[in-house]
Amino acid sequence: MLIGIVKVISTIAQLVLIALAALGIANTIMMAIFERRSEIGLLKSMGMHESEVVSFFPC
Repeated sequence: MLIGIVKVISTIAQLVLIALAALGIANTIMMAIFERRSEIGLLKSMGMHESEVVSFFPC
């Protein structure tokens, strides 16, 4: 009985930590995009395709 409760609590904690890590990664990528937004616009206006611009980001 006690072992089952510990497993449930451990699983919930793991899911919360995975969700927090995913949010941190998403936040980092979004900040990189927002900080370089003007550069992205400049590259697109110079004729770069979207696939070439996306290659600048490590996601």
